[in-house]
Amino acid sequence: ALTDGMDDYEKLKLLYDRIVTGTEYDRNAPENQTICSVFLYGRSVCQGYAKAFQYLCQRAGIPAVLVTGTVEGGEAHAWTAVRCSGSWYYADPAWGDVDYQADGAQEKAGSAAEGSGTEKAAEGSGTREIVDYGYFLVPSRELFRTHTPDVPFPLPECSSMEDNYYVREGLYFAGADLEQAGRALEAAAREGRESVTFKCADREVYEKLYEELLAEQRIFQYLLDGAVSYAVSAEQLTLTFFL
Repeated sequence: ALTDGMDDYEKLKLLYDRIVTGTEYDRNAPENQTICSVFLYGRSVCQGYAKAFQYLCQRAGIPAVLVTGTVEGGEAHAWTAVRCSGSWYYADPAWGDVDYQADGAQEKAGSAAEGSGTEKAAEGSGTREIVDYGYFLVPSRELFRTHTPDVPFPLPECSSMEDNYYVREGLYFAGADLEQAGRALEAAAREGRESVTFKCADREVYEKLYEELLAEQRIFQYLLDGAVSYAVSAEQLTLTFFL
């Protein structure tokens, strides 16, 4: 099977990527409340994304539960709770899809690009990475900032960060570590990625990393071009660089 030899994180990331990149957000998609919309038509809404991801997780032997509720503004929404290496996390594949954002659906908090335009730090254009991992394997404290679940049954405790995307990929910053930033930027460029996002542990780290990399322009120690496009979110404590 395709997932042979992978650990739970690697399996879940592969399945998440397949759902996000293989599905277009479309409010008018046929059968959009079922997995048929994803697997037969490649178009769906949040319920279809979540159910399809749940189905693939279960086929891969990973426990997954459909969760329904609302997001900011009171819009009905659906996502999943999944178990990864013994701990439970939340994952929202619809919010991982740029089509969802571009379609005018409920925007994620703090998703607007912020930047400063100079010849060495061009303002972020709003372009996002193909798959947004900001809501992939996140704990309750992170998800519940924007998502409010219905509670028809007790939800699993989601408190671990061990298999969070940013932690696993070396993109989670507990401090303003420029060596870590350099390694991450160089790895992203080496792998031919279009962008890389840094997630900061708190506001202090975010502000320090922003100051070091952008205000003081130390990012050019790692990027050879004379300009960089970026988007930052003080709400989500993220810095995204487009390579």
